[in-house]
Amino acid sequence: MLVAGHIGYTVAAFWEAQKRLDRSFDLRLAGLMGLLPDALDRALYVFAIPDAHKGRNLSHSIVGNLIVPAALIAYRRDLWPYALASLGHLALDGELLSAHQAFWPALGRDLKHIGIERRDPSEREPYLERVWTRFKEVMRTYEEASLPNLLFDAAALHLLAFIALRERLYQPARLRNFLLRGRLEAAA
Repeated sequence: MLVAGHIGYTVAAFWEAQKRLDRSFDLRLAGLMGLLPDALDRALYVFAIPDAHKGRNLSHSIVGNLIVPAALIAYRRDLWPYALASLGHLALDGELLSAHQAFWPALGRDLKHIGIERRDPSEREPYLERVWTRFKEVMRTYEEASLPNLLFDAAALHLLAFIALRERLYQPARLRNFLLRGRLEAAA
């Protein structure tokens, strides 16, 4: 799944939930939490873990995916629904994750399951060169995407456009309110 897909389907799920539950959610935070595992793993890949493989690492495991939401809930208990957005990320990536990766370390503690393999330190590039190379790799995500992934992302963008039109976010005051508060006014 690509960026727009994670944000779009997560925001759409929260938008629908707030109508059904008669509860207001910060859709900005929901979208951010839906993207969080990719953001964390890509940052670890680019800046921190020299032996990591591109893409899905610690945050794409159940254990890793629960760390940040647990901290969020510990900070403010009423933020628990946003933890579901982070877990929903795993569901959207489902077919791309192996069981060993998703359920690491329950099915084996080997770091290879989360994309980290020990390499000879002499094979590693200098830090800044590695960061630049990996940053360029991460930026090529859409360039390397398959047609089904691109179509899935396009559908998510259509969902976001539908929500924006339905909630009249083309009106400057409504858009400003949404951008500042992350919540949608009740439709008049």
